[in-house]
Amino acid sequence: MKRRIHLILGAATAFAALCVAFSAQAQAPDPLSGLSGAIESMRDGRFSEAGESFSRLASGDPQDPVSPLLEGMSLWWRTLTGGGSVTPELVEGRFAEAARRARAMAAAGDTEVRSRALTFLGISLMFEARSRAARGAAFSAGSPAREGHRALSEALKLSPDNPDALFAMGAYNYYADNVGVLVKGLRALLLIPGGDEELGIRQLERAGDRSLLFGTESLLLLSHIFSGAFEEDFRRADGYLLRATRRHERSPLLALLRADLLYRLGRLSEAETLARHAGELAQGPSDAQVRMTLEAAYRRAASLLAQRRAEESLEVIEAALTGLPPVEPEARQRWSVLIAATARETGEIDRARAALSALGTGVSAPSIGADGVTPRRRRSGESSPTSNARRAAALRLDAAGRRSEALEELARLSSDQPADARVAYDMGRLLQRDGRSIEARRHLELAARSELAEVAGWALLRLGWDREIHGSRAEALPYYRKAGELKRFAFKDAAKDRVRYPTSIEPES
Repeated sequence: MKRRIHLILGAATAFAALCVAFSAQAQAPDPLSGLSGAIESMRDGRFSEAGESFSRLASGDPQDPVSPLLEGMSLWWRTLTGGGSVTPELVEGRFAEAARRARAMAAAGDTEVRSRALTFLGISLMFEARSRAARGAAFSAGSPAREGHRALSEALKLSPDNPDALFAMGAYNYYADNVGVLVKGLRALLLIPGGDEELGIRQLERAGDRSLLFGTESLLLLSHIFSGAFEEDFRRADGYLLRATRRHERSPLLALLRADLLYRLGRLSEAETLARHAGELAQGPSDAQVRMTLEAAYRRAASLLAQRRAEESLEVIEAALTGLPPVEPEARQRWSVLIAATARETGEIDRARAALSALGTGVSAPSIGADGVTPRRRRSGESSPTSNARRAAALRLDAAGRRSEALEELARLSSDQPADARVAYDMGRLLQRDGRSIEARRHLELAARSELAEVAGWALLRLGWDREIHGSRAEALPYYRKAGELKRFAFKDAAKDRVRYPTSIEPES
């Protein structure tokens, strides 16, 4: 999932370069009259459709730098979405050709045209350099990086308030100031200018506020920066992302991006609602729309499962897989793990096996036995088959509004299986929700010692929350910090967010 998010953000940044080309040609007679539709297709995640439009639009003036840029963008998107084999050298070649033509435009034009051409030149070179560095050719990336920085600097001298150039230079300034020690050494060796983190953030924020072309992409990049890539201020990251989704309320891609962030923050009901909305927006026959619909269903099902609404999660999984199942190996593997987890939480082994078979052959899936997931090594606190089935029945009672009966069943189960961490967690969770926090602590402390990261992590969050709502945030913080350091805990960011910001909101799981 994280890789997918990073690809989307990288693609959104690439899209910003395309907008520069549009800006540079805004005064032209009308060779790009269909570009706005292609841009919307890209923002909606219909990448193949956008790429086809760009290819058609790139058949104008052979000296026009926008043509190779559009071709490069189309190839770039194709690599990100798995639509065909495209070599990095081919993509870089189109950006290099765009830069060559931009140089000619900058030399021949007046001040206004020169400013636009230099911005165009700078971004083309920056993307060429980024591609080279990404494939390990750091030394060959030095020359386009230097020239790109020089072009953007000159563009800003000509037009200091140019929000398009501010986007590109802001991104450069931030990242150049946040690379590792080894890369900084290479930067000095290659004579690549250094960056300025604070200036970069200010430039990106100005572009986000003022650029009609780059505003959305600036917000996406800022969200990426603050959502853990470099900084850890997740509420600030969500603020940027919320602004982007409000600008493009019909974009399933942006809705999914925010649903993913909300999921990481443990805001599970919001994530589920937004993922459902994204799935509705993504309905359509194209490959990209089918993939986004599946991705939305996956996020919905995972959010429901994390809220202990496992029956609903399984229903979403079954509905999603009756259509076209995912074909990418990574996606199929994620679905198989999710299905196995619903088997454990619902006790619906046969239904889960049927859903797993719908993924087709070639999936390296967890086995599903009588207890749902059958781990290779039974870890401390792992449930037995009987315990899973009885616990699932107790949770169904609670979902039906029969909490006292659910607690009675969990109490009997806890007596029979005193070391079962899942039972201890659910017992503590329901006691907390019943207002019996002192009784809950003993069960949650047992769960917090489990080797099961998802159980221990949520138990620590609930123990911290219990201290915080009773007026002792200082006692809550060690629990939050420990949860944020747990390996394999999918909601570490939720714990880090609670360390940063006081809250009285109950953990949702």
